[in-house]
Amino acid sequence: MPSNEQQQHYISKFLIKQWAEYGKVGVVCMYHRDSAIVSASARTLHSAAGLWSRDLEHGWNDPESHASDTINDLKESLGPNGDNYAAAHQILSEPRHFDSLIELAVIHHARSLAVPVQRIVDGRAESGQTKEIEEAIQRRRSSAQRYYDCGLVVSVLPPSSPAVLGAVPVLHTPSLGDTRLDKPALFMMPVTPQLVIAGDPDMGRGQVVVRGDSVDGTQRLTWQLMAEPGLLRTPYLICKPSELERTTEAALAFTEGAPFHWSALCDRMALYREGATRGEFEAYLATWRPLEREYRNRQGWYDDPLTTNSMRRKHGKAMARIARIIQEHLDSVGIPICDCRWHRDKKTDPIHAALWELIVPTVVCQKIREKQNAASPCQRTLHRTENQVGL
Repeated sequence: MPSNEQQQHYISKFLIKQWAEYGKVGVVCMYHRDSAIVSASARTLHSAAGLWSRDLEHGWNDPESHASDTINDLKESLGPNGDNYAAAHQILSEPRHFDSLIELAVIHHARSLAVPVQRIVDGRAESGQTKEIEEAIQRRRSSAQRYYDCGLVVSVLPPSSPAVLGAVPVLHTPSLGDTRLDKPALFMMPVTPQLVIAGDPDMGRGQVVVRGDSVDGTQRLTWQLMAEPGLLRTPYLICKPSELERTTEAALAFTEGAPFHWSALCDRMALYREGATRGEFEAYLATWRPLEREYRNRQGWYDDPLTTNSMRRKHGKAMARIARIIQEHLDSVGIPICDCRWHRDKKTDPIHAALWELIVPTVVCQKIREKQNAASPCQRTLHRTENQVGL
């Protein structure tokens, strides 16, 4: 771990606070399959220690400050009904405002959560992490240079259908390969619950369109859940607390049977095996093991690049069905919602612990566990043991 241990934000603090109500934000966790309300200033929610140098961190201060001012001016210009598009257009016609939003997107793509996650996955967390991360940030910044040549489309969402913020705010569409969205945007990024910006290469630099949003809310949710296609799906979503219930229902339904859900189920099944009676374990072998085998087979087919989209949808539905069956049974017998203490054990596996802290922030786990324990005070508590029963 680098000597510089300052807490550094991969999502700007001012951006997170755009979703705050009374200093709190809602968070939906794809691993814990639940949600909680946490402080918008929670240090571990969107930051980590010692990712890059102080000089690099300080270099982002002015661009972030300028972007914050632009967003505030933009919100004010839209007026109380959020429909004064001409005034908002006038704000963004000023180069300093236009440039600040483009730079905000470039910064968040460059220093994405995907960068330290990839370094850890590659097994290089302990060797020159700061230097390697900064080199990766520079490469990603270079890959976003086309952002500066785009026009800017600002979509104004209705209050009844706000945007959410993923752990990777910028959807960098070149990573989608041949898949095209409705518009040839190079990037999309929510900057408030009511404002989403997109870079349109068919428009010239400095050109601006401000318009009411016509995109289906489910599609916007999908874009934030995608995060880094092929590398990292967002582990959590941030929303306004008043929208938490609706966002939770939609996000968890959409990600049922997805990798984070399956990872959680595997952890919970391990906890079940530890405390299972002989009869319970035999029932597990008879019922759950075939489901596990089917899930893994379908996961392989789903990931196969030769699988057609129609078959991929079929496999996805089957994986969701299997996950639902197993989760319902685990819930019915009171198995804890997570085994995060094992994942965060730095003595056993410091690299895995570092990775887990990035993708499942401690504050989110704590708040959800508090919520679950308050609802189920008699919940069965099981822990890993050295004599864990294996398959």
